[in-house]
Amino acid sequence: MGIAYRDQWVKIPDRPRTAALRYEATTQNRTGIKLLYGGYFIHDEIGVFQTSDLKARISAQFKTRDNSRGQSVFSGGLIFGVTKFHVNLADIAYVDDDPILFKENTSRITPDIGVGFSHYRQLNNKDYYQLGIAIPQLLNFNQNFTDGTTNFDIRRVPHYYVTGSYYKILANSAHLELATWIKKVKNIPLNFDVMLRYKFDRKMWVGGGLNNSGIIHTEIGMNYHTQDDNRFKIGYSFNPTFHRHVLIFGNIHELNVSYYLN
Repeated sequence: MGIAYRDQWVKIPDRPRTAALRYEATTQNRTGIKLLYGGYFIHDEIGVFQTSDLKARISAQFKTRDNSRGQSVFSGGLIFGVTKFHVNLADIAYVDDDPILFKENTSRITPDIGVGFSHYRQLNNKDYYQLGIAIPQLLNFNQNFTDGTTNFDIRRVPHYYVTGSYYKILANSAHLELATWIKKVKNIPLNFDVMLRYKFDRKMWVGGGLNNSGIIHTEIGMNYHTQDDNRFKIGYSFNPTFHRHVLIFGNIHELNVSYYLN
């Protein structure tokens, strides 16, 4: 289980902010199949717009037999739940002069589903790689907000994500990870991150990377293992940018805290 908080563009008052709470658990591995289940709550705010997601998730992992090329695991999962949109139009200072908007706070709740698939393979030299694809918002819908005389629409479209990682196993339980995260939305240029992380045995990691929109990613984290082999994990990332808009908007901060039960 874990919590996360992300604060973007810290120099502006109505900046994007995200808070998340998640829980995951797994069943015993039987006949080569392991079930994972859980859920999450995510709340996003940007200006007068707020979005809250309450979702459950379930997935299955299928382990193939070991062979001369190593071992493989395939997994597929489903998320389902509801999304709440809330708009605080009464907080817009110029709403009385706008012919489109109206002075009212309004909300909508809609169902949503998503899918994801991944492939993991461990090689004979103990290195391993992982590939994944996810569409967390399959339902493409239009939300219409109206007071009877004026109205406006918010359209939500599917987002497509592709991830990939390669883990190089080093001495003394350390490893080096090269990862990428590719994001695509209709009518929006392709966005991707490239990351490099180094993990010191079981206790600490550091990382850095770059986003093609001009954002630099840096992170640091620590693991603490209890006597009964439970684990407490905390990570912090700082994302400066070398674009000129950093003078107006500011940088990005993110904090993640997780607790793993044995």
